[in-house]
Parts: sequence; C-alpha cells; structure tokens
Amino acid sequence: MKQRLFIYTVFLVFSNNIFAHKDIFFVKTYGNVKIYLKTGFEYSEIEKMKVIGVLSEKLSKKLNCKDTLLIEYVNDYAERFPEEIYSFENNNTNLKFINDERNDFRSAEYIQAQQGYYDTDEIDLKEKNYGISLRINADKIDIGQVLKLVEYSIRNRKSLKLKLEKKQITLPDWDNDSTYVYSTNIIPKKLFNLITSGKSDFAEEIIKEKTKIETEMYSKIDIYWSNNEFLFEIGSHYSSKKRLFKIKDYYYYTYINPMSLLVFVDKENFYYLHNENISETLIHIDNGTFWPFQVISRFGKQLILFNNFNKINLFLIDKNKVISEFE
Repeated sequence: MKQRLFIYTVFLVFSNNIFAHKDIFFVKTYGNVKIYLKTGFEYSEIEKMKVIGVLSEKLSKKLNCKDTLLIEYVNDYAERFPEEIYSFENNNTNLKFINDERNDFRSAEYIQAQQGYYDTDEIDLKEKNYGISLRINADKIDIGQVLKLVEYSIRNRKSLKLKLEKKQITLPDWDNDSTYVYSTNIIPKKLFNLITSGKSDFAEEIIKEKTKIETEMYSKIDIYWSNNEFLFEIGSHYSSKKRLFKIKDYYYYTYINPMSLLVFVDKENFYYLHNENISETLIHIDNGTFWPFQVISRFGKQLILFNNFNKINLFLIDKNKVISEFE
C-alpha cells in the first residue's frame, strides 16, 4: 500500500507536463556539411546524424569537395509517409521542408499554395543555386547507407538529376482533415540498393573509424559508432574499469544517472546498462505509442518509468522485470 501511494504521489507531481510536446530540430554545421534534422523526441536518429555529419566532412575532404553539402532528414516517427524517400539534388541547398510556428513541416509548394494562411514574407522559398543536397524522409536511417549515398552524390553530382524519378506522394493534412499531394524526385529503389549494397572507395574505409558521440555532461558512459555498431562504454566514479555494450541499432536511450541508462531497441523492449550490471536479455514494457519512457524517480533498486500516453510502470532492477499493474 505504501509503495503504491508513493508511486501515485510521484505521478501527480509530474502530471502537469502530460501531453506537452514540441518537435525537435537538430541543426549543425561540420565544415562544408550542413545537417538538418526534424524528429519528435530524443531518438537515436539524432546520434546518427551527428556521426553522419562528422564522417561526411571527412568524406568531402577525401573527395576534395569544398562546396556545401546539405543533408536534410525528416524523421517520420509518426509514420505519416507511405514509403521512405531519398532524393539527390545538385545546385540547390535550400530546405525543401519548411518549419512554421506550430513546428509542423510543409513543402515549399504547399506553403506557396496556402499563402492566405502562411506568412510567406518571413520564409525564404528561393532556391540556393549551389552545393549538393541529400534529402531523406524515413522512420529510421542506416549510417553506412547514408555515407555511401553521400560519396555517390559527390562523385556524380552533375548527372544526379538524370538518375531520379518523379513521384507523387499523398500526405495527410491534419489541419484541414484532408490530404494533399507532394511531388518530388526520388532515387529509384533499384539505384538505391545498387549504391548502398555496392563497394565504395572511401565510405567503407571511414565507416571503420571510431566516432565519439556527445552525451550528457558528467556522464561516465561514452557512446561511439564504429563498423556499423554503436558502442556503449560504461564507466564508474569508483573504478577505471569499463563495461562494453555493443548494438547494431537502437530506438533511443533514457538517461538514469552518470553510470546507468536504459537502451530501448524498439517501443516496448530495452536493456538496462550499469557499470556493475548489464542485462543480457531484453526487458519488456507495454507501450502502444511512439512516446519514449522517462525515468521520473528512483528509489533503491526500483525505477518509476512514465510516458505521456501510458500508465506508470515500475522497473525492478534486480529482477529485470517491469510491473504495470498495482493492487
């Protein structure tokens, strides 16, 4: 009874923030490489884009490319797009998706057609006639594949337009309870597979490098990417020894404290990482939405996990078990 009362007290303290959400925009420049990402939460797509930015700059130097390279990625975390979209463009590094005051994304064509609603005087819709752009709309990306696309786009920039195919994509328009058609040029699936599965001169070499990813301040856990794997090196305040956890891909991680975190592989399964204990099996937690779980409190060997569209959950660390029902 006391445990249940404590859990619900903590829940009430955090309940004022329920349903508050704003999309995340990650924008960063790495030399001549400009990264632009829109996503919903602190998904691993942010860490992936950081790695892509660092390694794409190295690729550009190896290929003697000094022109601007834009990598624009809209993470389709809410699964709005009927299919993944990858597109090249030469001599145009203008963003194709526009951010309005409600943090929604609209294509330039859509905004021009809705001038009565959007303040188009405040938005630069003119093309920037320089550089190379790689544009992506997907629910998740593969770092190695994107790097091969970057190398290909630099090597073949003059003929990129000839290699694309026109595509009409129907998207939901939530504001008007209808749909609208977005027209774009995409990389044909056959060409995409040929590039990403084929050999490359420099991308495969750079992929083998160990790239460090920025983490929380004072964290004793270092995250790297190398050879198509994420490496979590878990340290401690009390020892110089580190534990190593490898994973090819993950959904997001939830920070607990400087020496421990949860690594989710999808919406409902995670690993617990700590300097003294790494769970060897996946731990299941019910979640019917794309909202990530947060650690809102810890007491002893128990964590209270919560996301905005789910009831609270209690993770028993010693038992690698989640309790969702409380009597």
